[in-house]
Amino acid sequence: MTCQRYGEEVLSHPLIVEAIETLFVPLAIFNNKRGRDAKVLQMYQEPSWNNPVLRIVDAEGESILPRYAGEYSPGAVVSFLVDALRLMGTPVPQYLSLLREELSSRDHLSSATIGMFCFWTGEKVFGGIQGIVDTEVGFMQSREVVRVQYDPKQVSLEEIIEKGSSADCADEIFLEKDQQKLLQSKISINRVKQLGEFIPDKTPKYYLSRTHFASVPMSPIQRLKANYLLGSGRSPESVLSPLQNQMANYIATQPQIE
Repeated sequence: MTCQRYGEEVLSHPLIVEAIETLFVPLAIFNNKRGRDAKVLQMYQEPSWNNPVLRIVDAEGESILPRYAGEYSPGAVVSFLVDALRLMGTPVPQYLSLLREELSSRDHLSSATIGMFCFWTGEKVFGGIQGIVDTEVGFMQSREVVRVQYDPKQVSLEEIIEKGSSADCADEIFLEKDQQKLLQSKISINRVKQLGEFIPDKTPKYYLSRTHFASVPMSPIQRLKANYLLGSGRSPESVLSPLQNQMANYIATQPQIE
């Protein structure tokens, strides 16, 4: 089951696969075969019939990092790849850095719902804040709101509200009672309201949805950043992988279906 999950959750992730195939020279060594596979196991002192092990070596076969084993999650593997690229002095593509940020923050994300005059504008603004990994637009208590998912290790709720306020995109904050108490001393209490029912809008990532890039499969944080860039009048090519950009270019040449 460990091997199956490693294959289904890690080695089937399209961005991880692309990174391994384009930034490295992938080589699979079976630990239950004789011949050349067994010789490689012996060279690295790896046991047979073991759980998956990932090694990144240079042209001479010397390990760049200690062997990777034990935590078979997409986030941990992406971090291992990024660390190796940095040690080799190879530039880390932005799509891979964003994927690392998204996956590494999954276990400790916080959320907040912020009211404003236009949630499409707000979603664009919050998409440009480091530490916010996803957004969702909708309605709460008859107000347009943006629900943000953020990594509190990178950005605080106070910082998010401050940056939103500077762009007129944080008129009200909808929070649970325990969250309200934490912010009472830092935010005017008349702007803090009780969290209510969230009703999602039918057009998420508005600026992205109006372009051909909307048809390109992306991770949540890529969609967030692409929407921010497009809403700011810039191309999202920098946050996409080479294959994603190839797909976007192909889609752009196809006739639109009415």
